[in-house]
Amino acid sequence: MMDLVAEQVGIDPAEVRRRNLIPDEPRPFVSPTGACYDTGSFHAQLEQALEAIDYAKARREQEQARTDGRHVGIGIATLIEATAPNIHALAGRFACYEMAMIVVQPDGHVNVHVGTKSQGQGHATVFAQMASEVLTVPLAQIDVRDGDTGIVPYGMGTWGSRSTVMGGGAVLKAAQAIRDKMTGIAAHLLQASPADVDLVDGMFRAGEAAVPFAQIASAAYMHTFLLPPGTDMGLATIVGYDPGGTSPFPDPETGHLNVGATYSSAAAAAVVEVDPNRGRTRIRDVVIVHDCGRVVNPMILDGQIQGAFAQAVGATFFEELVYSPEGQPLCSTLLDYQIPAFGDVPRVRVVHNETPSALLGGFRGAGEAAMIITPSVLANAVHDALRPLGVKITQTNLGAHHLRDAIRAAGVPLDPVAGVVS
Repeated sequence: MMDLVAEQVGIDPAEVRRRNLIPDEPRPFVSPTGACYDTGSFHAQLEQALEAIDYAKARREQEQARTDGRHVGIGIATLIEATAPNIHALAGRFACYEMAMIVVQPDGHVNVHVGTKSQGQGHATVFAQMASEVLTVPLAQIDVRDGDTGIVPYGMGTWGSRSTVMGGGAVLKAAQAIRDKMTGIAAHLLQASPADVDLVDGMFRAGEAAVPFAQIASAAYMHTFLLPPGTDMGLATIVGYDPGGTSPFPDPETGHLNVGATYSSAAAAAVVEVDPNRGRTRIRDVVIVHDCGRVVNPMILDGQIQGAFAQAVGATFFEELVYSPEGQPLCSTLLDYQIPAFGDVPRVRVVHNETPSALLGGFRGAGEAAMIITPSVLANAVHDALRPLGVKITQTNLGAHHLRDAIRAAGVPLDPVAGVVS
């Protein structure tokens, strides 16, 4: 839509976005539907994407390519995404909470159980990092289990870019409860006030005196006579975490509804080249500027973004469910259902912004942004590439036959064997 507006009024697509982006203040910015955008600057994010793609240079190279008869396009897209959503109003369930259980064993090893379920996102590593940050013990001393309904209390699972925000928030809350109890025990053993006890690198310290993490764990189970009066033995806790701020139902007077506990944002820029005769698109460069709040594990985050980008490339240029006129599926195997190959998916360049949310840990969702923004930025780039031919792209399903149909609909003759060497 932004590109069509730019074309109609005769200004650059980047300038159209600059004029229409939500202003930097106030925060949160409340949308007309009641969404509370707690993000960083959309304007700065757009400029970062344009700078990373070297927008001015890309435009100059595009003009030269068009002079040479090549169809190069530049696309821009921006994103605001509700993460850790409360969709009770839409589905009648799936409220905005998560649960976690942490148990410290007598030898100081830590068991973390969460209600979310990893499908390859690296939850075990990320949740262990969070517990380690609070309890200051090595990652090797922490075991994370997820999705076991026989052990963990009922959780909401993994969906809606919520695991780090909600599951992570629950882990941090549980770890802090364990730390507080252990600090009380350590203070009793060190004959100090809990306010004077610090936990650093697995050691509880009060001035020059110190006691190891494992020794406090042992006291809680094996030497309970050492516990402060009124303190229960053991080190285990189950917590529920609800950051608040979402709406289970629309406001009865205004109809407003804030779905997301917090919001992620992104800006993307892409350069593509289209072969009109074959209907094929080559992705030359893609940049995604992404803000998911505090980053826990950069390598895992980059992997999620690259993987989501690959999925989006497939959805945009390759994958499609095709049926016969009688409704029979015609692509029931991978012989018929085309997916991208290695050469079709370049490495996306990622720029991370970290605008902490107000939630526990400062997290925002991360898993879906690249999947959402990539089809838009690629479609805009393809539209820009084919604009001199009078082709308007108004969909994100841009497989070769769809592009050839759109080009023919614009009255452009095609030569299907152009460039083929016999």
